[in-house]
Amino acid sequence: METELDETDWRIIEELQADARLRNNEIARRLGISEVTVGSRIRAMEDSGALRIVLQRNLGEEYLSVLLFINVVSGDVAAIARRLYEIEECLAVVLMVSDPDILMHVYVKDVGGLDDLINRESERFKDVYFEDMSISTKLLKFDNIHRAES
Repeated sequence: METELDETDWRIIEELQADARLRNNEIARRLGISEVTVGSRIRAMEDSGALRIVLQRNLGEEYLSVLLFINVVSGDVAAIARRLYEIEECLAVVLMVSDPDILMHVYVKDVGGLDDLINRESERFKDVYFEDMSISTKLLKFDNIHRAES
């Protein structure tokens, strides 16, 4: 079954083609429509096969690959890990069986970007503390990471 796209669908597609990282609220603002409309149209286009969003991160030498060792002070560790996964710079989140509670792999442009990330997310995640980190200066291999079903 072929899906017929209207002008609004095409405008949403054009915005996503220009920048696939755009959030629905930004697309809505740019197009002068509601965020709910943007979300429902994107889902409908994805469900029908008319739209497929693929975001590839350029993880060449210009980025730092960082492992963050995170401990949870209070709350459900798995739920917090799922919230951490939604951070834009996040590549992977791993639940650990010992200290630390969570291992998080992120990419940042530079040390200043890492500092910004930690400061920004420390405000949102008051139930965790960043215990330690390991910074690599060169990423030699990066395979596709598949999101585990919860």
